[in-house]
Amino acid sequence: MGAVAGLAATASLLMGATSADASNSWWIQAPALGRPISQIASNSGFKTLAISSGTAGWLDASRGLFRPLASQGVAAYVAAHGSSGLVLGSDGQLSETRNGGATDRLQQLSGSPRGLAIGYGKNPMVVAVTSSKLYLGHFGSRLSARGPIFRRFGPLALAAPVSAGEPFVVAVGDGMFFISPSGKVTFSNKAPHLGTHASVAELGDGVVLAGDRRGLGAWSATFQILPYGGLGGVPNLTSITADGASAAYLGTTGFGTLLTPDGGYSWYTAPLPGNAQNVMAMATLGPVFSAKATGLVVAATPAGLMLHHLQPLPAPPAYTGKHGSLEILATALVTAGSALLVLVLMWLPARRRRRRLFV
Repeated sequence: MGAVAGLAATASLLMGATSADASNSWWIQAPALGRPISQIASNSGFKTLAISSGTAGWLDASRGLFRPLASQGVAAYVAAHGSSGLVLGSDGQLSETRNGGATDRLQQLSGSPRGLAIGYGKNPMVVAVTSSKLYLGHFGSRLSARGPIFRRFGPLALAAPVSAGEPFVVAVGDGMFFISPSGKVTFSNKAPHLGTHASVAELGDGVVLAGDRRGLGAWSATFQILPYGGLGGVPNLTSITADGASAAYLGTTGFGTLLTPDGGYSWYTAPLPGNAQNVMAMATLGPVFSAKATGLVVAATPAGLMLHHLQPLPAPPAYTGKHGSLEILATALVTAGSALLVLVLMWLPARRRRRRLFV
């Protein structure tokens, strides 16, 4: 897999500068749903599965619509794949659902649910984790149990790959498990030993960002969060969501969102409007990881859903063919002429000074 980075969320220095991302116009308020959202599944489509007060349903964030599924008990986790998705109940019942269609029960998982994720591609792998076992399979089929493989600690966080060939990541208290697209499971005890409120995300280039409210174990931290004033203390890390090959958003309670465009090397504040600085969950919707990336980043807050519309960054002009060659030549001539003019202007005052010295 790709390189690995760490992320700590404890009281210290926040590295990086505030950019234009800090403008409140970066986020816009979605139409009111009239109900709180506690979890949102990232999806390649603009409609996705979400959880509201323990009820799973299909969410259209742009229109402010939430359609609850038929009673399936209390939902613990949801994952989406196009117009279909999975729901893992708090009782371990795994169900498959289609937007506008029926919800079918697939199987009963043993142990307490700890995570659910759908991978990348047309025939994606599904990973579900419980307190006792790891479940693997392809979307639309029954999952096979692996376990017990979790040693002293059970799963804390689960992240799915967003690009081909990369593994799933399962964070546990004493390291991380990496699950390849072929289903091979490997363990790394050199990864951070995370605690409660752990969060993990995998970027498009394979970089893994991981953190919790305490700090990190073996990996070095990319930054740490300062207290946000008064007696508020240090904002808790609530979620990390990839939105590009090397970009990700981080959600906090009290400090809104932070953005890294370069895999954790630098971070920028991206505060939410008004009283929406407590981010409970985040997700990406639409073709976020396509060659021409567009789509939405969605943040669930007590004040409602907030949306950020992704836009491609400006790119340098591409010159092709005969016309492009002429443009390149013209650009080179202008550059050379400008450089020559600067040298002449620098030389003339010096020449005058020499004349004053010797005449």
